[in-house]
Amino acid sequence: MADRYLFQIMEGVWDNPTPEGFAEEMAKHQAFMAAVVAAGGKVISGEALQGLEAGYSVTPARDGLAATYTDGLAVDPGADFLSGYYLIEADSPEIARDLAALCPTGGTIEVRPVWDMEM
Repeated sequence: MADRYLFQIMEGVWDNPTPEGFAEEMAKHQAFMAAVVAAGGKVISGEALQGLEAGYSVTPARDGLAATYTDGLAVDPGADFLSGYYLIEADSPEIARDLAALCPTGGTIEVRPVWDMEM
């Protein structure tokens, strides 16, 4: 039975690519998704996230305190941040590791096994 893995794409701020540069990057992601399938896996989902300026932080209400809302994300300037993700299925941790090495990024891929919450 295949397990699920979250590939978190951690990288710096993107430059605004030209249409040609964007198409080139998307071709790399298409090749990555094809490699997952060729390895017997499945891409369940994947998304690119908007930049840090579009995000915000929420601390939920608890212990009698009101929720707080903060514009922007709590990321150190210049630090890599979550810019996108893939949720994949792979037959083993070793296959997931090998697939993560193929994921296109200028940064790193953090791999997290997903708990099976089905009852």
